[in-house]
Amino acid sequence: MLAVIATGSGRLTGFGFGWGEADDNGCELTEEPSEGAEVMVRAECHWDNIPLSRLEDLLGDPALHEQFFSNVAKSAILEEAGGVTTVHQVHQASGMSDREIIVEYRVEEVQGGYKYHWQKAADQSATSGDNVVVESSTGYWEIVKEGNGVRVSYQVRYLPGGNIPAFLVRMFQSSGMQAVLAELRTTAESDIVIVRAN
Repeated sequence: MLAVIATGSGRLTGFGFGWGEADDNGCELTEEPSEGAEVMVRAECHWDNIPLSRLEDLLGDPALHEQFFSNVAKSAILEEAGGVTTVHQVHQASGMSDREIIVEYRVEEVQGGYKYHWQKAADQSATSGDNVVVESSTGYWEIVKEGNGVRVSYQVRYLPGGNIPAFLVRMFQSSGMQAVLAELRTTAESDIVIVRAN
């Protein structure tokens, strides 16, 4: 679950993790205001000494995401066909009930790297019915070799669904954005070998 605390300047205000301008983590985040609780967030990071192949392994298989993103409680492959991977995900955040969604995940080659797109599938019939279904989710990760490391671009629109006030959605998502970027970088820099659990 990702979002932002909106400011009138089109920048982000947050909790000391690269909001507004590049910091020690090498990330700059911006947001696009919109009506209600939905916000589009973008992150641009440069991470030294991380091979492109390491991020390719982590982001290229959505079944692995539950193992290093703390806001993903479940990420199970339902189908792989025609260049589209259909995934059932359960999202969690402290202070709110779990959400679930069926997403379609696609991989695209770009110059010097890869782009991983996802969007909410039209067919949500494979959801369990035990959780609130996410209202909207679309975005991408793009990883490109740059110098002695990688440039990581991240964009997401997310609306969790349910009766949650907009200001709470933004608070949950601001901390979620910090966690997602930190968890990806920490995992990429580690020697941990991650394989599918099933």
